[in-house]
Amino acid sequence: DVEIPGGIFACAGGDRIYEGIKIAWESSGHTPVLVLIANHEGDVINNGIAVDMARDDGIDVESVLLYDDIASAPKGEEEKRRGMAGMTFSFKVAGALAEEGKSRDEIIKKVKEVNASTRTLAVALRPCTIPTTGQLLFTLAEDELIIGPGVHGEPGPEGPMKMTTANKIMDIVAENVIADGEFKRGDDVLVLINGSGSTTLMEMFILYDRLKDILKDRGIHPHRPLIGNIITTQEMAGFSLSICTADDETKRLWDAPADTPYFKVCSR
Repeated sequence: DVEIPGGIFACAGGDRIYEGIKIAWESSGHTPVLVLIANHEGDVINNGIAVDMARDDGIDVESVLLYDDIASAPKGEEEKRRGMAGMTFSFKVAGALAEEGKSRDEIIKKVKEVNASTRTLAVALRPCTIPTTGQLLFTLAEDELIIGPGVHGEPGPEGPMKMTTANKIMDIVAENVIADGEFKRGDDVLVLINGSGSTTLMEMFILYDRLKDILKDRGIHPHRPLIGNIITTQEMAGFSLSICTADDETKRLWDAPADTPYFKVCSR
């Protein structure tokens, strides 16, 4: 796996992404390369440039677009949705399959399946600042929150609402995610409660406690839930909920060992 970071709130340039593709190609002995792209305008443009550059140099590379934010486009127009924390499921599954030596076509097929069954909805309680300017990314009153912002504070479909309890917020978020994903009784699902940056583990566990009851009442079974600050936005306060349908293969790949600086899964 190769990660090419960009600046804060910015995608890496096409030339840097190309260098990452080239590293993956050469270090793997010219194994076909797969690029997973978050559906944000800058990411799509710069990754497209990089993929074209790599192909011009004879590198065998393909890409998959990831999207999961139900607030950014209506049901039926999923491919217009932004990539959010639910991309974590696709990243993990792709990495596990690559570790097993599966072909790129097999990985693409599974990633598309996982992505298509992933739904995410976020909540912002407090904005973050842009480090280079010190300016707030957006503004909220002390007694307000927003449901449906993007990773970088992009506006949701509705304006701010009055602050309420964690349980009531989770009721709203879970209902929308479950309805959009058509998750039903008997489903096994992957679950991620992702903190936006300054959200504490205690707060996230309070949210999960409510979600656990909601899923139990609906007969939906969470498999090895992930709770933590995984995809963050500086010091923003808030969270997102991601749910993905999980068949036996998806559960096996989600459980597969992983050892990265921030994301680890121990063997069972």
